[in-house]
Amino acid sequence: MALEAPFWQALDEIAGARGLSRAALVTEIDAGRGAENLASAIRVFVLGHFRDRVS
Repeated sequence: MALEAPFWQALDEIAGARGLSRAALVTEIDAGRGAENLASAIRVFVLGHFRDRVS
């Protein structure tokens, strides 16, 4: 799966804050993505995470 470096870094940051490995977090995202492409689902997840922190 291809993601830009900032998305991998953000994913690692989120996983660490939740006490999860990157793989465990990706597994959670994968389980809830439906028919959406996994890379796209990860990007949307990361965006949503940081948007929620701003609100």
